[in-house]
Amino acid sequence: LYGELENPETDTPEVLDGHELKWFQETILQGIEDAQLPDVTERGLMDCFDGSESVDEKVISFFPTVEEIDGRLYGVAVCQVREALSPDEMDELKEYCLCQYSDGWGEGYEQRPHRTSYGELYISFWQNKDFFILTKEEMETARAASRPLSQPKRGGNAR
Repeated sequence: LYGELENPETDTPEVLDGHELKWFQETILQGIEDAQLPDVTERGLMDCFDGSESVDEKVISFFPTVEEIDGRLYGVAVCQVREALSPDEMDELKEYCLCQYSDGWGEGYEQRPHRTSYGELYISFWQNKDFFILTKEEMETARAASRPLSQPKRGGNAR
């Protein structure tokens, strides 16, 4: 996630990343709920999907949300599926999420200010630098790979 906080007392918005945005999680979640169109069905953003029939049949729903992971707030696509997607189908779903975050749902969401006691907060689920989409399993693998290996304790009984 990427955010800008506009304070009426300053001319330049403060740029916020996922570390700073974690303090605004409830405000962002409320904004997502408020941005939901009244005619959205239980399929969420899959209502607008116009890709392959196989992905459309396998993916029951797609709803954007946010989640704190390791002290950083991330944009998350909660997708309910009927059955596992092939690698090509997963790539297609990821591309659809990217399109929704950059040009579709996300473009409208980032233009709506969220009032906070610090000023108006604008949130983007997409950014042109360091943007990525990973499945939950891919994210867990990446997190595990970035953690340092446990070092045995010195002296005494090292386990």
